[in-house]
Amino acid sequence: MSAKLRISEDKLARFNEIETPSGIAVPLQGRLAELDSKRQGLLQIYTELHPDVRSVDEQIEYTRERLKKLPQKELDFSRLGREGEINSKLYLDLKGKLEGARISEAEKTEDASLVDRAIPPSSPISPNKPLNYLFGVIVGAMLGLAGAFMTEQVDTSIGTIEDVENFLKLPALGIIPYLKVKGEKPRGFIQRLIPKKLKFEEKMALVKKQLVIYYSASSTISEAYRMLRAKIQTEIFREKIQGKILLLTSSSPEEGKSITSSNLAVVMAQGGLRTLLIDADMRRSTIHHIFGLKKKEPGLCDILRGTVKPEEAIRTFTDILMGELGFDEALKIPGLDNLSILTSGSVPNIPAELISSGEMSDLLDKLRLKFDLILIDSPPVLAVADAVILAPKADGVILVYRVGSVARSVLSRAKSHLIEAGGQVKGIILNNISSEIETRYAYSYQYKGYGKYYTDEKKGE
Repeated sequence: MSAKLRISEDKLARFNEIETPSGIAVPLQGRLAELDSKRQGLLQIYTELHPDVRSVDEQIEYTRERLKKLPQKELDFSRLGREGEINSKLYLDLKGKLEGARISEAEKTEDASLVDRAIPPSSPISPNKPLNYLFGVIVGAMLGLAGAFMTEQVDTSIGTIEDVENFLKLPALGIIPYLKVKGEKPRGFIQRLIPKKLKFEEKMALVKKQLVIYYSASSTISEAYRMLRAKIQTEIFREKIQGKILLLTSSSPEEGKSITSSNLAVVMAQGGLRTLLIDADMRRSTIHHIFGLKKKEPGLCDILRGTVKPEEAIRTFTDILMGELGFDEALKIPGLDNLSILTSGSVPNIPAELISSGEMSDLLDKLRLKFDLILIDSPPVLAVADAVILAPKADGVILVYRVGSVARSVLSRAKSHLIEAGGQVKGIILNNISSEIETRYAYSYQYKGYGKYYTDEKKGE
């Protein structure tokens, strides 16, 4: 705006310095300007062909002709005069705008003012590492405590020997170690606690390989069962064992009661006791599979029905020799001539009715006279009523517990059912103990160090 004003002032000064040669052109220039203005006004209303517009055009042409006839200086003077008037008006207009702008600029007030200069911080505002570390430690501790609490609430199983004894108020009679058999894929501790779904034939093949007769006398598994035998002889039957009955059961399926009963029967027979192993689990009989007997009939069910006599159903050492174990292999195993087996026999519709009958009690009374020890492998306590019915008929009941497999409330309920039925629960056998578990008992050695003295080797390998 200031630049335009200066240009107009210069032009006006130059105009004032020009000497006017004549005043003839001034009226003509004014007339021409007047006609131009009039023509523009008419064009707003009419077209260029309208008579009024054409009349004005003729007057403009006439005036221009007259101007052409004037001297050149007169024309220049007239032109500069018009420019001077225009520049003068422009100057006044620009000067007014400049004054208005100056007034507006003077009236403005500052929206902000500097009070104090900012001081740069000596350390970063974010992230605050010490505070973050402290927060992380606190949150981590809280999550750890919450995780431990949730684990305790969800996992209600009993994991250590001391837990079992304190919770059930029962002595741990035996500590049976976890045994990795040939053909079984390596499994971690957590995997061993989770039962793997196998076909019956596959399961029986693995169970049979856990029989102590396949292991050397100095093996860990053999020594564990000999310790169990000693505990039973000294703590349960303090006097000489003669015609005693022990019932082995578990709270739930898949805890290893059948293989435990079988191995205990073998070591008892090897200890010089005339031992009878009875398979009372008529729904899921496994004893005949474990010892490789060709068939399970006739057996307990058939005796109770009266179709066969006891001596016709009881298997002896000869039947074991003729079974899958093999003649040569069986002859190498000491003590098997003291072992007899009574299989489950035919499958009845309701096994509990046969077991609770008077025939069952009479049969046990007769068998007491022929054997030093009778071991009964019964169904799980909480699965069916068979174990509860058999419990009062035995001189003692032993629970088999696969460590970590069932909740403590389940184990406690099984014990209560047996006691309420009149059973004498003598203790518990901890099965499938991993080598990491250590105990405070002299008889239950630490398995980690036990391998220094003995080596687990299969016979014939």
